[in-house]
Amino acid sequence: VVVVVVVVVCVVVVSDSANKRAEAGTGRLQRLVAGFNRERATLALAMRGVSAEVLEPVRLDERDLANPQTRGTQITGMLPFFVLMAVLYGALNAALDTTAGERERGSLEPLLMNPASPLALVLGKWAAVSAVALLIAVLSCFSFIPAQWLLRSDSLAALFQFGVREALWFVAVVAPFAAALSALLMAVAIRCKSVKEAQASTAGVVLGVSLLPLFGLLNPGAE
Repeated sequence: VVVVVVVVVCVVVVSDSANKRAEAGTGRLQRLVAGFNRERATLALAMRGVSAEVLEPVRLDERDLANPQTRGTQITGMLPFFVLMAVLYGALNAALDTTAGERERGSLEPLLMNPASPLALVLGKWAAVSAVALLIAVLSCFSFIPAQWLLRSDSLAALFQFGVREALWFVAVVAPFAAALSALLMAVAIRCKSVKEAQASTAGVVLGVSLLPLFGLLNPGAE
């Protein structure tokens, strides 16, 4: 006669769901207890000559169809945020200085007295601000190429595939955005009488551009 005595120990985990640090510790403790239960079950079956495979009647194997370049986008996906912020603040300072800054310094009225047409003045200022924004975009994109030399992890370096070709494509995509953003900032700032007033007026534009990268995080299933 074989008598099997099963002793079940109940462990109560007391935590506060509003405390994020407590939630992290609770999840770690639950995983430890689950691992302990699996180990005890495996040892109990081994002592009775039963294979531990009976606990897993279905074997799950994963097959990843993504190539290394596609997996690398998980790391390079953070680059657009830094480039957009660099272009935004670079174009912001130039746009404020060429519009509200000149009005505050009193140099805008003498400029309008020149024989050049207003359209030529507007296009010239817009081209200057757009050139500054595009230059910052080029420097930001190409700065990630030598930054890869500082990666010490071979696996991380293999995933971070961002070369000259990718940087050129990125600059081509960012160039229309830089030009449009420069025009928008200048249109908002030209109505202000001082740089401080222009900074307050362009806060909405800065906030909107800062929230653009969040669309991919809020809706990961979309393109």
